[in-house]
Amino acid sequence: MLRASIRLGVLLFVSAVQIFGCSDVADDDHIIIGVIAPLARNLPVAEGATLAADEINAAGGIDVGGRRQRIRLLVGDTESRPETAVSKALELISRDRAVALVGLPRSHSAIPVARLAEQQRVPLISTMSTHPETTAGKRYVFRLAFLNALQGRVLADFAFHDLGARRAAILVDAAGAYSSDLAKVFERVFQEHGGQVVAHEVFTEDDLVVARQLRTIKDSDADILFMPQHAEIVTLHGREARRLGIAATLLGSDTWSGIDSRDHPAFNDSYFSDFWAPDSADEKARGFITAYRRAFDADPLASAALSYDAVSLIAEAIRVRGGADSESITAGIASLGSFHGVSGTIDFRGSGDPVRSVFIRKVGGDGQIRLFKEVSP
Repeated sequence: MLRASIRLGVLLFVSAVQIFGCSDVADDDHIIIGVIAPLARNLPVAEGATLAADEINAAGGIDVGGRRQRIRLLVGDTESRPETAVSKALELISRDRAVALVGLPRSHSAIPVARLAEQQRVPLISTMSTHPETTAGKRYVFRLAFLNALQGRVLADFAFHDLGARRAAILVDAAGAYSSDLAKVFERVFQEHGGQVVAHEVFTEDDLVVARQLRTIKDSDADILFMPQHAEIVTLHGREARRLGIAATLLGSDTWSGIDSRDHPAFNDSYFSDFWAPDSADEKARGFITAYRRAFDADPLASAALSYDAVSLIAEAIRVRGGADSESITAGIASLGSFHGVSGTIDFRGSGDPVRSVFIRKVGGDGQIRLFKEVSP
């Protein structure tokens, strides 16, 4: 069993050996799938994909035209830089002959890699990118996440109707496509309901000190503070908000799923949207959680569940079409219909954007994160 303290080191070593230690990894017995993610920030993307591939291989691989083929994953670290993500994707496609790519949870890297995948005619499944540009006008690019337009609307509806909020404040990463796009949707829909946005403050990831912005938010007397940032940034800002005496209910997006429950004093009774709920009663989800804990000595996050589903979906597309080439995989995903994954039902209906539910989760006073509400599409 891998201990949590060495998980990143092990996968980084494997990544280096697989991607940089060989010049030609393709062969007739293996289906090459590339996994691209910022491993320091989002290691579970690689872990979820690895678990899916291991289970498929342990069952004998995939029947492709009467011959069993196993999956070989090649893991590339984006180092949270879009240009590195594009470089890794090009290596996987051109040199390593990957027939599909998965991962790229962040929109700022998923968007340029999606352009490359479309040009190269290689299917890409982004696990968590929610920006519309990721899939717009593309045949070979799919996502497992809901769009920012849906997520932002659901969160604004929830804030106004379920939480009774009438005065909202927003703290947003001005340079991040994900954060700024989601904030715009939330603000527009919240105002359409009759709510007021009393403060809209910005920061950049180059300057995470937001004491000035938070003082403005405190003075605005907002009853809800929307922070669509990534978990490590939200943790800093949430603690600072409480230190400054901001009592507003904290509301977040799918990127909050990585919040450590040890930070719960700042996030008591806060809410966020997510792609799945690990405390659901779904049998397939429960089996995945058990297997993930056994393999990695940790509880899976949404990013792990979605990358597991991405690899499983590719495998199912290969089975259905009877071909392991990029064109067969693309056609198989597009025509698969409803796919029951560990993160719920995924259905592509003529586009790369799935029809799926949005889960609202709550951080309780005991630090536990529980399903609060499921919003059906």
